[in-house]
Amino acid sequence: MIMMQGAQTIGHCGSAATFGNAHASLLAGRFRPLPILLPGNECLIVRAIVPQDSERLQDYVRGLSGESRRNRFLGALSEFAPARLEELVRMRGPRKPC
Repeated sequence: MIMMQGAQTIGHCGSAATFGNAHASLLAGRFRPLPILLPGNECLIVRAIVPQDSERLQDYVRGLSGESRRNRFLGALSEFAPARLEELVRMRGPRKPC
């Protein structure tokens, strides 16, 4: 799952305006985002990962400290191998690659 947090004030958490144009077409199909209203009236959107997220996911992993990567992945990992990254962004569910 990918988590996106909007910094704007939300009237209706999870409305179409919350997602922005970039993700509207991705979320309109088989993906059902889960909006969560946070304290301070911020909206956190939890949604399935999609292939367009591969660079964002890779950047996230690269940005983790060495200690965080060891704790999360139980070993030394500086980035995902291309095949593993592709597998992760194309999963249909837990342990169900396309």
